[in-house]
Amino acid sequence: MRRDHYINEGEGRRQVCQQFLRSTLDISQTYLLYNLANSNEGISQKDKRTCHADPKYDENTYNDAKNYIEDLPVLPSHYNRPQSTRLYIPQDFKTVTNLYRLYVKYCEDKAITHLSDRLFRNLFSEYNLTFHVPKKDKCKLCVKYENNTNVLNKKETNEYQKHLEEKNASYKRAEEHRNMLCIDNSTVMASFDLQKVLNTLYRKDSRKG
Repeated sequence: MRRDHYINEGEGRRQVCQQFLRSTLDISQTYLLYNLANSNEGISQKDKRTCHADPKYDENTYNDAKNYIEDLPVLPSHYNRPQSTRLYIPQDFKTVTNLYRLYVKYCEDKAITHLSDRLFRNLFSEYNLTFHVPKKDKCKLCVKYENNTNVLNKKETNEYQKHLEEKNASYKRAEEHRNMLCIDNSTVMASFDLQKVLNTLYRKDSRKG
């Protein structure tokens, strides 16, 4: 079946080839032929496809998801605290995708309904949380003891006290070296956090290879 194609030109219209028409409207041949085959008096029919909306969830389901997010272990940035109120989720959770997977398992274990992936992501985005580790952060030992809600035993107390003494001694040495600049301008003082700049092997379990 032969078809003639036209485009508007001023008050009239001009006959064109199909390729010119498709290039002008930026449509595919399949799209054009489908609409021609399903048109009614030259007018394409209304799209009959239905929108697959998220299923309806009750308030308890949303509250359960909120409680799950709010109960996540989070930490503020230590050195960047004055500039940022963002909280940081431990790296073990990796990504929102992995977090959602853990959330679904949590709901299945509790025999409760879970939100869809999209709604969970939307809810998570309302919180000032991120998986990104700040460039400057507190050491793991300080975090461990400052967030510990249990009474420390003698061994833990001695370990933490020794750590604080070493930290204060390092700070004092750095201050003394900086003060040397006031005595000798030719002195150069540099400080490095070797735990951050040295690439070392890391594995989560304690098994030896």
